[in-house]
Amino acid sequence: MLTKKDLVLGLKETIKEGFTPAQIGSWVYSNYLQLNEEVEEELWPICTQLAAMEVGPEFEFTIEELQLIAEKLLLEEENPIPKIIQEKLKCQQ
Repeated sequence: MLTKKDLVLGLKETIKEGFTPAQIGSWVYSNYLQLNEEVEEELWPICTQLAAMEVGPEFEFTIEELQLIAEKLLLEEENPIPKIIQEKLKCQQ
């Protein structure tokens, strides 16, 4: 089963290797969603939101946001993505 820890370690590694947000989205899709592997239930919304980054820049998170997502997941916090999206929307207004 693919776990939150697996996702965090993979995110950190792809960031370290210099992947772009779109490449990270593609990596998440290929490694978590496309393979139809068993994924912890709480990871599905996180993985789908991260995988969407490969669709277009309007769905991308910055590298800093991706690092924050990884850190919050590592600390066992709930899905941090909705809060990050809310903050982005506030800044655009």
